[in-house]
This record gives sequence, C-alpha cells and structure tokens, in this order.
Amino acid sequence: MASASILSRKPVELLLGLQQLYVQDQHGESASSDAPKVLAFEVAKYSLCCEMNQIDSVADPAAMLVLPKTKPWLRGVINRHGRNLSVVDLALFLELGGPIAEGAGQLLVLADSSLQVSFWVDSVVGLRSFADIDLVASTEDLPSGLSSYSGQTYVDGEQIWNLLDISDITSSARFHEVQ
Repeated sequence: MASASILSRKPVELLLGLQQLYVQDQHGESASSDAPKVLAFEVAKYSLCCEMNQIDSVADPAAMLVLPKTKPWLRGVINRHGRNLSVVDLALFLELGGPIAEGAGQLLVLADSSLQVSFWVDSVVGLRSFADIDLVASTEDLPSGLSSYSGQTYVDGEQIWNLLDISDITSSARFHEVQ
C-alpha cells in the first residue's frame, strides 16, 4: 500500500524523484538537490524549459472545447479533474509559428491554481537538472515573442534550452487580452 506522503505528491514531483534515483543508480552518485530542476519541452523548433514549481502536471488536449471570438492563441478549455482550464497555444502566443495540430502535443497545467491555465506544447521532453554553471545569458537570436519571456538559457552539451519565465507570461498585458 502506498504511503500518504507519496499519494500527496504531484506527478511531476514523483517523476523528479524517479529521475534522481536513476542518476544515483547509473552514476553511483547522488543527484544534487541544489541543482535547478526544470521541465523541458518543445514548441515549434525551439527547445524550452521552465522551473518545475511552475507546472502542476502534464495532460492530453484531446477533450478540448474550442472557444469562439478569442485571440488565436487562446484555443479552448478543458476540464481537468473538475477544474476548467484555458488552453493557450504557446507557439501562437510566443509568435513561433503556426498552431499546434488538433490531437497533437501535450498540455502543461500551471501550478498556480488561481490562473486556471494550461499551455499547449508540441512535446514534453522530460525533466532536467542543471548546474548553476550551465545557466548563461541568452546568446541565441530569438523571435521577439520568445525573447520577451526568456533571457537565460541552459547549455547541455550541444543542446540549448531557453528558460521561460511562466510568471512573466501570465502577468503580461498581452496574456490578459483574450478577445
């Protein structure tokens, strides 16, 4: 029987714990609890990430209801465990390209329950832990929609992950203009 402490944890926290155990097993070392933990995902051709504490869970967009007469990036609403969540197409909001195809992608349900929002992304890559040394000022020439919300990147070998500030997005005037 699962203990109450495990049942009370968010799914992404459980995944992070499994990742740490995997690192310990593979490398014979402890995963640093001080290392920044991010959720990595792809939108259009961009590799993005955000801090783990900003995401509650990952969901399937299949049951989305389309909303008429809204901004193109506000694609619809879903009911997730009794919560009605707005679905924001992150590719359209960040001006990175066309809309994500119906039935494709995944939803990042935001942890801030007062917002009732999810971000539609092309794919969730997984959890990442980076050392502080991996965090650098963004050197990539980013589209204006993305650069407004990402000023730093993590470099993981040859892979560059643009760090999104979810709170900057959700507090922006543009985000609140839904019609």
